This record gives sequence, structure tokens and C-alpha cells, in this order.
Amino acid sequence: MASAKNEIYRQLLDSLSSASIFPGVIELLDELDRRGLKKAIGSSSKNAGYILKKVGLSDRFAGGVCDGTHITRSKPDPQVFLKAAILVNVLPECCLVIEDADAGVLAGKAAGMSVLGMGSAAEHPECDLRATPLSEAARLILQ
Repeated sequence: MASAKNEIYRQLLDSLSSASIFPGVIELLDELDRRGLKKAIGSSSKNAGYILKKVGLSDRFAGGVCDGTHITRSKPDPQVFLKAAILVNVLPECCLVIEDADAGVLAGKAAGMSVLGMGSAAEHPECDLRATPLSEAARLILQ
């Protein structure tokens, strides 16, 4: 059943495009690149690479994608974020997780990382920073 569910999900993902990217993401990535800061994806989804390809962001995270195919424990376990940090050779205490789910906020904090909550996760009491909308993230992070 899990395989069938994932196949249906992947069919739904086929409709993704660059128009599916949250407002503010491209501007944030551009600013991080201008400053020479490393970026990684830490996702429990086994489809993170596929999603990045569909929305045209694969090259923005080359070498820094840790997803459900690389982990044995899902969020709120910190494994995905710790492995993502290793991929880009950055100590956990020097990382900032941008997260839209409560389980991800908990995972980031458990990894010893700072967390910026967006969307519903912005209300989580353990967030270090909050950005609603995400377009505020660059200002908060890089000031």
C-alpha cells in the first residue's frame, strides 16, 4: 500500500513547476548565494530530489540534499538535519533550519540548530526566528 500511495503522490507531483515555489524563496536563495553561504535540504520525503527537479531548484542545492532515502528516522528526530549539515560540511550549531512544520522545528532544535519557523510553524514556541511570509526570511537571517 505504501508503494501505491507513493506512486499516486508522485503523479500529483507531476503538476509542479517553478510557479509552485513559495514567494520569497528565489530571493532568499539568491542572497545566500551572493553571501557565499552553504545551503542544504533536509526533508523526510523520499521525493525531495524529484520535487526540486520539477520546480527547477536542483542546481541550487547540488550535493546538499538529504531526504527520506538517506535516513532511517523521520522528524522530529534530528537525523535528517544532522546528515544535511554533514553533506555541506557545516557544524550543526552554525546551521539555521527554515521549517514549516512543528515536527521539523523540534528536529532542528534537537540537532542543536537555530530554527526559523514559517507558515504554521512560525507559532511554535521553540522557534528562534519567525517569518510570515517567507519573503521576510532574508531580512531576518542576514541582518
